[in-house]
Amino acid sequence: MLRQRNVGGGNEVMGEGIFIGDVEEPVRSSKLTNSGQSEGGCWKYMSLLMIVATVLSLCLNAYQFKLIDGYLRDIQELNDTHNNKHSEWEADRHSVEECRAEMQKMESHMNNRETEKNKLELEVTKLTKLNGDQGQDELE
Repeated sequence: MLRQRNVGGGNEVMGEGIFIGDVEEPVRSSKLTNSGQSEGGCWKYMSLLMIVATVLSLCLNAYQFKLIDGYLRDIQELNDTHNNKHSEWEADRHSVEECRAEMQKMESHMNNRETEKNKLELEVTKLTKLNGDQGQDELE
């Protein structure tokens, strides 16, 4: 490496002049090295933080999946219970409708019997009157 000096008064500052080729300056390189190490430490902490965040995210996702799976099972159980109750209510409704139809049949049958009874009673009273009138005619 070649270095050219300024020939002049003794007021040269160290590190000034014209340089041909590479010059290693220990002061500047140590500063770069120190700042590079501190930047590497920052990336080290940043990567560690990202790994922790990723692990926490995965754990949280697994926990949420477990919760959702439990909720889905509960919903399925509620749907099954609802379907069972609904079928029971439908059966009860049909049973009630059948009972009402049977009650109406029984009521109409009873009403028919009642009307028959009333008609028969009227006939009996008519017959007794006729028989009573005929019996009095024979006595006379």
